[in-house]
Amino acid sequence: WLIIFWNMGVVHRVLSSVFEKLNMCTCGREFFKALFKCAPFYNGNALFALTDNDEDFIVGYGKLMRNVDVKAASRIIDRLMAGVCAESSSGMCLNSIFNGLEELAELGQNTLNSFEDYNDGDRKFQKSQEKRCDALFSSVRAWTKDDREIDYHEGEERWELIFNKTSAVPKAFYCDKRCKKDATRSAMYPCCMRQMLEDDKLFNNVEKLIESFYKVLPAMSVNYEWDGFYELDSSFYRYDYSRDELDDILAWKVPKRIRDAFMRTIHAAKYCEGKLVRCSK
Repeated sequence: WLIIFWNMGVVHRVLSSVFEKLNMCTCGREFFKALFKCAPFYNGNALFALTDNDEDFIVGYGKLMRNVDVKAASRIIDRLMAGVCAESSSGMCLNSIFNGLEELAELGQNTLNSFEDYNDGDRKFQKSQEKRCDALFSSVRAWTKDDREIDYHEGEERWELIFNKTSAVPKAFYCDKRCKKDATRSAMYPCCMRQMLEDDKLFNNVEKLIESFYKVLPAMSVNYEWDGFYELDSSFYRYDYSRDELDDILAWKVPKRIRDAFMRTIHAAKYCEGKLVRCSK
């Protein structure tokens, strides 16, 4: 991942070329719509060949794809494609986003070049480095000062902690009043990307997909078998989930606090106090 990050310009050129040559903004969107529409019913020879005729995998694939909200997944991809294909000053939003990532890579390089001095310096020196707008030391500090251990938490508490920790990193980058007007902040916040991140329908579908996937997990167990028409085999309740646990899973919804923490991670600029971060056209 670090290699990809440091060579962001190369990745940008390759992806832009793919989008242009394959007409991803028109034909590509139609292809993905067809792909997701067929996915629940696909049972072709290619799938058997890929799995070495593994019947259990084929059955599991069918069970998963016919119960997960594939329509929501299709809408997610389509809305993301529409977002990255939207017009911008760089031609399309994909280019604007990667231009921002290339700026971020430069900030990352500046941080890496000075990190040994930062790490060895006293707290006064570290604070001076965290005020720099041409490096990411404020974000580094935001991550390290929250010393809560993720491994000590489970379930919803763990995800809430993860997103609370991750949201502090972009908040330190976008919301520091000393750097809000810096060109790197606006470069990392294209207006077309802001519009994509403000698309509630996109994230409503992400929520639906996660909930549907969570609810189908019990059915993937080898003990998930019907004893007659109305009752699961007793071995399922004995070895996998109790009746109460299964009821809780089927009634589960993505908690609002976790969605909020997630949005603060990917769209931190929206939640800055005081003046809003200006997006770049």
